[in-house]
Amino acid sequence: MKPALNIIVPCYNPPPDWEKALASCFNGLAAGMAAITSHTGLVVVNDGSPGNFTRESAELLRELIPGVVVVDYPVNRGKG
Repeated sequence: MKPALNIIVPCYNPPPDWEKALASCFNGLAAGMAAITSHTGLVVVNDGSPGNFTRESAELLRELIPGVVVVDYPVNRGKG
């Protein structure tokens, strides 16, 4: 049985159009990992970003990467 892999991406004030870039990188990685994992998942954690992480950003991610998990902290928690 192949193991599953989940990638966690912390996000704070991402650059414009980051959703498409992340989806492209993740989808390429997931395709490459298919031979050694049963599932490759993505968790994106918004750490209280005041800019460029909107509800629309989360919806676009969900369209581009089916099964993505978006965690949204309203206040920045910093390191740790």
